[in-house]
Amino acid sequence: MQAKIILTDSALSILPLRTPHRPRQRFIKYYQDLYARYDKSLSTNVFLSGSQYAYTDLATAVLDNFFKVYQPRQTDVLFIVTWSHEFDPDAVSVAAYLQQRYHFEGKLFDIGDQGVMSFFTCLELVKKYLLHSTAQRAFILVLEQTSVPQHSQSYRQPPSRDFAFLLQLDKQLPHIFSANKRVMVDAGVFEQPPMHAELLDRLQAAGLSAIECARTQWVCQMSSGLASRSMPAAFRRAPTLFPGQLPPCILPFDAGQFSQLCWLHSLVQRKKRKCSQNKCLLIEDRESPAIGYLLLN
Repeated sequence: MQAKIILTDSALSILPLRTPHRPRQRFIKYYQDLYARYDKSLSTNVFLSGSQYAYTDLATAVLDNFFKVYQPRQTDVLFIVTWSHEFDPDAVSVAAYLQQRYHFEGKLFDIGDQGVMSFFTCLELVKKYLLHSTAQRAFILVLEQTSVPQHSQSYRQPPSRDFAFLLQLDKQLPHIFSANKRVMVDAGVFEQPPMHAELLDRLQAAGLSAIECARTQWVCQMSSGLASRSMPAAFRRAPTLFPGQLPPCILPFDAGQFSQLCWLHSLVQRKKRKCSQNKCLLIEDRESPAIGYLLLN
């Protein structure tokens, strides 16, 4: 029997708002040159938005406390997931900084420049990595900052919270599997259209039958674009993909990943026996366009 990927533990750290300051001139010049290549100009006002936390600030806020319980040396791989490039970074490499600070002996990977889809891309990679290697434990570290320089024509809203989210995943053989833990059945990203047919195919391939789906809660969110836009038609059809489906739960709109990761954090912290339904998380990114999904049982 194939091993299972379980969501062992999680941690969430929300950093307080703080007054922005003028970043270093080298960073301003870098971004102005970057956007000039695409004939877009940047106002200096965009560099004075958000709280301007570095990724190292966000990472240590959650890892310092978490690794008081877990030994970082027991980690086979750490994935660092980001919404965009770091704002005026202090460290040349966040991964190298964390490896030196916590004495990681495993591999480290960066996944970014995909907005809200970065997390779902990471989940798909983690599943393949754990199931097809000798690695037993992986951590996903999601870092999200509110300071993201953008040109005035961009409709993509930057994240609304500065936070760090850590998810621990372990590979366990069926005969030692704990029934109190959530199992990641499948996760990934696919482009639309056609979203409806491909979503159905992927869920069926993951073994979500009509009977199982009758116990599934759909959690949907539109995570980019304008908040006033209506929910996509494909999401409205989601409860009817299989007979007997329960109505969907709609997460509050958030320009970043805060709502969906808070939901996932609360789910991991609860015992499975207290929430036995399967869970299917769907997130739409209007700009890509793409759909991220996570199926748990």
